[in-house]
Amino acid sequence: MALSACGFARSAVQPFYCPRDQKVYIDLSFYRDLKTQYQALRDFAQAYVIAHKIGHHIQNLLGILQQVQTLQN
Repeated sequence: MALSACGFARSAVQPFYCPRDQKVYIDLSFYRDLKTQYQALRDFAQAYVIAHKIGHHIQNLLGILQQVQTLQN
């Protein structure tokens, strides 16, 4: 279990981006699950997940993430 500024993250949690500490949290066993359960291509799946989470970081830097969260609430 890891502690982020967004709270505790158990190893079973999917990868996530925490805007409070501007970090991406990835449990590497998630990639194994992608391969075994969904037959995902390992390198592509890893790159896709990382790019998606870094995209959230860019949204946060640009202020878009906060706007979306405000609209969702």
